[in-house]
Amino acid sequence: MFYKHIVRNDFVQLLGPFKTATEELITSTHPTISLVYNVKKLLVHQLHPTAQDSHVIAEMKNAMRADLEPR
Repeated sequence: MFYKHIVRNDFVQLLGPFKTATEELITSTHPTISLVYNVKKLLVHQLHPTAQDSHVIAEMKNAMRADLEPR
């Protein structure tokens, strides 16, 4: 049970920046390309693995960042 709690917290932490980005974009009356670009840049930055990340989370961050960067 403890392991599941850790994994759940890792996923919440992994997806937290996406929640913030979504809220930032939907609260803007007229999101501009510069806002979208800055939000994307922040997401890419947040998707760099850290020393505290588990192997699974680090791999997920790498895959998500690789998908997001060329856009």
